[in-house]
Amino acid sequence: MGSSVGDILTGLQATIRILAALRHRDRTGRGSTWTAAAD
Repeated sequence: MGSSVGDILTGLQATIRILAALRHRDRTGRGSTWTAAAD
C-alpha cells in the first residue's frame, strides 16, 4: 500500500517547521512554539 500525498506533505511541512524553529533558537537564543492539528 502506498503513501498518500497528504501524508508525505504533512511530514515535509513538519520537518520544515522544526528546522525553522531550531534556526530561530540558534539566531535568537529563544525557543518558539507551533501548533498542529491532528485531524
